Amino acid sequence: MTLALTYANVEGRPAAAPTQLAAIAGANAREEDHVDPIDLAQWIKDGRRGLRVIDVREGVDTGTYVIPGAVVVPLDSLSSLSASPGDQLVLYSDGGAHGAQGWGLLRMRGIRHVRVLKDGMAAWKEDELLHPVLPPAADARGQELRARIRALSLWFGGQPRLGDPTAVLALPTRKAPRPRRRNTC
Repeated sequence: MTLALTYANVEGRPAAAPTQLAAIAGANAREEDHVDPIDLAQWIKDGRRGLRVIDVREGVDTGTYVIPGAVVVPLDSLSSLSASPGDQLVLYSDGGAHGAQGWGLLRMRGIRHVRVLKDGMAAWKEDELLHPVLPPAADARGQELRARIRALSLWFGGQPRLGDPTAVLALPTRKAPRPRRRNTC
């Protein structure tokens, strides 16, 4: 709620109505403002209609990894971002702070369908999607979750691991041919 109040009292901007602030605070409390990296990956893979993934990191250059399909919009440019009623915006930054700040700014502008990638790029790349440690599959639900994470990780070029972080679970590969012996005298 502090973030929302901060945006409400920025120079020249009228303060938001208490009901609007209460709705924003409630969405924060219920974590309706977040999307898990696995769910976002599924939305991207499925081509979810109206999905717009926005990278709000500062100084992103061509050598920086960007989530496939995302557009780079620096945080200070979000105030002029246009969104259609059917758009589902997902913001992310390295961790989560700038994404959350962007979320607050867009909600204060009245844009309702905005989420933040939970734990940002760090979760996408290291913990949950590109290099996840697959959960135990003790029951059918666990097996389904494990298979989903594995499939999405591989689809995005990741390398899922089993319990031991050094064990990589990847698609089967062809064995390298054995070196040929030299025919010598």
